[in-house]
Amino acid sequence: MNSAMVTGPAKVTWPRPGRAEMAVSAKLVRAKGLPVKAAAPAASGPDELAVEVLDHKKALSVGVDGVLLKVDRTDGVQKTGKVQVELDYSGFADAYGGSYGSRLRFVQYPECLLTTPQKKECSTPRELTSSNSVPDKTLTATVDAAPRTEGVAPQTLSTQSTSEGATLLAATAGSSGDQGSYGATSLKPSSEWSVSNSSGAFNWSYPMRTPPVPGGLSPSVSLGYSSQSIDGQTAATNAQGSWVGQGFGYEPGFIERRYKGCAQDGQDQANGDQCWAFDNATVTLAGGTTGEIIKDDATGKWRVASDDNSKIEKLTGATNGDNDGEYWRLTTTNGTEYYFGLDRLPGWRSDNPATTGTVDPDPGTDSTWTVPSTVTTVVSPATRRPSTPRTAPRRGGGICRT
Repeated sequence: MNSAMVTGPAKVTWPRPGRAEMAVSAKLVRAKGLPVKAAAPAASGPDELAVEVLDHKKALSVGVDGVLLKVDRTDGVQKTGKVQVELDYSGFADAYGGSYGSRLRFVQYPECLLTTPQKKECSTPRELTSSNSVPDKTLTATVDAAPRTEGVAPQTLSTQSTSEGATLLAATAGSSGDQGSYGATSLKPSSEWSVSNSSGAFNWSYPMRTPPVPGGLSPSVSLGYSSQSIDGQTAATNAQGSWVGQGFGYEPGFIERRYKGCAQDGQDQANGDQCWAFDNATVTLAGGTTGEIIKDDATGKWRVASDDNSKIEKLTGATNGDNDGEYWRLTTTNGTEYYFGLDRLPGWRSDNPATTGTVDPDPGTDSTWTVPSTVTTVVSPATRRPSTPRTAPRRGGGICRT
């Protein structure tokens, strides 16, 4: 069984509330009964410290969906001191999706957050420099521990703190982690977007950079997104996203051939398979030629049904997985050539010129989809038999070359 397979909700254990007073040194020491370790990395740091973990319900009530903890020095010195704090988050690393544990970081709040969280000056956090060790599931930061006026006690565990002015920390999730960023992508000036006032649809397109060519005839390539493309998708429909991503699409064009079911061709043994019908094809070119391609039986040439003077050629000899390497070339009236199913672009080579003698082929486009089909040979008007099945091209992606 795949260890990454999700078989049920993850077990989540939030830290129990509690408070511990402890002696600290340059080495991390665990606070009694708490998933927290502390150390004084500098000589000016406190000798003794109090650490308190607040109840998770309390954290939620003040708008913190994570862990709240207090840190203050209890050695009688009336100034702040540097303290290294390490939180073990293994119990709640999978509390939420999106690699929640790896996105945790420390922020610091004013202590008034606990009493007046509705005030902006109390609920605005300050980002701290944190170190998140995903393998160890620990979160570490160096903070300023505020002093308190009470005396020092041995390391004990209680449920209530009476200190004032303590340093209030929160372990909350940011927008990025070891699986990437989940933050909103900014709408850069290079992209284009629009919103429909009537439907509320959000449309966004991002232009892709293409190599410059003489004459300024570089192709225009962009990725498009539409929020309406995923509206109405349910478990009962084909809700699979495109190869670009959910809501995105990139269809530069294709040429497709149709077949007929072998059951319609009298093939009892090949019932359910596809059988060759006749020469046919349909072309779809984004922003250009679209329609059925018709073959002239007299000349063997191909034309689009709504003839726009484009030249269409059916060619063979490509290395694309087809039985005879069939591919197509469409030349528009301005001389632009589009290749469908060529797979290996013009200039393709099997070795790298920088490392002559080594096998380092250029990548192919994988632009030909094929489907097995059966070709029927007529023996007599009343008898038919299938010949050896052959592979015939079904669809090719448009490749533009100027």
